Amino acid sequence: MLVHIHIFEAAVELAPKRSKYPLLDLSYHNSLIRGSPSAGKRGRPDILHRCLLILQDSILNHLGKLKVSFSTYSDPEISYVIDPSMRPPRSYIRFMGLIAELLRTGEIKSSLIRSISTEELLNDEVHTFLLSKAGEKIGLKGFFSKISTTEPQRFLIGGFQKGFWEKPLPHDAVLSLSDYTLSSSQVAGIVATLSALKLENGEIRG
Repeated sequence: MLVHIHIFEAAVELAPKRSKYPLLDLSYHNSLIRGSPSAGKRGRPDILHRCLLILQDSILNHLGKLKVSFSTYSDPEISYVIDPSMRPPRSYIRFMGLIAELLRTGEIKSSLIRSISTEELLNDEVHTFLLSKAGEKIGLKGFFSKISTTEPQRFLIGGFQKGFWEKPLPHDAVLSLSDYTLSSSQVAGIVATLSALKLENGEIRG
């Protein structure tokens, strides 16, 4: 079993050159984002940061069964695949610098992130679920039952604060894990944790 988690349309883009921060961030660039029709998908690189920390630290990744990638709202045609050994900076400021380098040059010095066209990355026959509050509400037990222990699977998670996917994303079904609105990082953690549990032949009781 290999689980591919793709964070799509992450709210990540380069800041204006005059800014002292390398990435656009709602906390520092509110005047540039406020009122924009795409405000819910801009200026939140912290969402991607939290997702990558959780996923790269996960048991599933330590088991060698996780593939992580992301694309950005500002350039959804390009995706970035994370090497399983990569440890994202814990410091948010350092993380912003790393991602800014990636967006400017298409690579980072350690070569632990590689760029690929989103179409090439997602255009295969892997069974794919898009996770969204707008999907079929199946809950954690229902989701657990859909995790395969034999076939590769892909889960698509939005990397933004508010809104729905805009670019076409190949998927087989849209699923909702809860009646509550969950953060992207929380969804990423649930997928990684339940996948590891299923891999170890665990059960959810009650």
